Amino acid sequence: MNRARDDSVILDWFNGQLLSKVQCLICARASNTFDEFMYLSVPVPEDGPSDLMHCMKQFFKPERLLGSSQWLCPRCEVPREAQKTFEICRFPDYLIIHLKRFAPHSLDKNKTWFICVLLTSLYCHFL
Repeated sequence: MNRARDDSVILDWFNGQLLSKVQCLICARASNTFDEFMYLSVPVPEDGPSDLMHCMKQFFKPERLLGSSQWLCPRCEVPREAQKTFEICRFPDYLIIHLKRFAPHSLDKNKTWFICVLLTSLYCHFL
């Protein structure tokens, strides 16, 4: 079987689409960016063992862009505090979740916490 480069069974199975939304907290102007992904890099909590649902909630939790991370709002034309959120807008057939065990700013190089995976609860919450 000879397939075109962008017509791959691997892409069919593992490729999803993520919506990244940044919204100005002053004027409510929003910017939407769509990115394809093959896996999600999900943070492991700092405070110890958890379950996969907690890790996924951390990934999808709104993030405030403050201080030096402020967003340059196209309407206000100056850096503003903003809120950034992620949303899966197209699920792949098979979702790969990468657990981020390493913190680049930490002296402790490795997080060795156990993550409990309950596939039924994951299925119910994200479909």
